[in-house]
Amino acid sequence: MPVAVAVLPHDIGVPVRRIAEQNHNIVRWTEFERDGHFAAMEEPDLIIDDLRAAFRDYRKESTVPTVRNRERCRRKDPLPQWTAANR
Repeated sequence: MPVAVAVLPHDIGVPVRRIAEQNHNIVRWTEFERDGHFAAMEEPDLIIDDLRAAFRDYRKESTVPTVRNRERCRRKDPLPQWTAANR
């Protein structure tokens, strides 16, 4: 299974790459220069960009909603519209 690692400077525990590579299939190792334990809240764009880059090769084309395959991604049975009347 592929594993992506994001190392942040203020994390409580810092992973050791040499040891991680012995036990996991590391496909991406990113060492950030800023942020720390709450990086996803503080700098969400950094984390999102890193996740997208790490798993870009593993995505299937049909799951990406583009103009070309948008019709295939739409639900055939739309969800019911909930209102206060049907609670």
